[in-house]
Amino acid sequence: MKIHLGARVECRGERVGTVKRVVLDQTSFDVRQIVVALGGLIASREVAVPAAQIYDANDEAITLDLSAEEVAALPDVDDAPPVPVDGDEGELGGLGALGPLSHMEPAIGAVYVAPEPAAREISAGTPVYAGGEKIGEISEVIFDGSDKAATAFAVERGALFTRRFEIPADWVSAIEDDRVLLNRTREQVDQLGQGPAAGGPPAGGEVAV
Repeated sequence: MKIHLGARVECRGERVGTVKRVVLDQTSFDVRQIVVALGGLIASREVAVPAAQIYDANDEAITLDLSAEEVAALPDVDDAPPVPVDGDEGELGGLGALGPLSHMEPAIGAVYVAPEPAAREISAGTPVYAGGEKIGEISEVIFDGSDKAATAFAVERGALFTRRFEIPADWVSAIEDDRVLLNRTREQVDQLGQGPAAGGPPAGGEVAV
């Protein structure tokens, strides 16, 4: 499945908004939420839709397993509760306020829950860097529909003649607040971007980023 940033979002045939951002687990790259701007050209609200509610996703649209009314009832992004870790139903919420686990006194029968892994947001145009050089910008998140784990990222480069290629998820070393960092060199990435440019000259020329 593909989440195209900026694609329309539908609920059982009815358009409800557009995809603004994708929220990924910082460590596993699981898709945890998509941020949807409700409405048309002028969106009045942004809501966080859990990844489990994605029924289908392609280049054109994201289909949710929700009704338009259910989407409208979701909390605004700023008010949405954090996505729980598997097995954590929120009963021990606020654990982080207790300080590092190493500073906690052990208790008989106690169950310690690790703090929730950090999440990172990816929006259209998030820059991608390899070896300290910008090699393009994110346009899509490609993920496994069964476990919602990201398998690749579609990257576009160039201004007038845009090239699109896919970066395997295991090439990503970190997702920061404002960029995606790769554990590969630009030369290695260039081997993925040798396809013809859309509406442009054949591959082989230098591409401005």
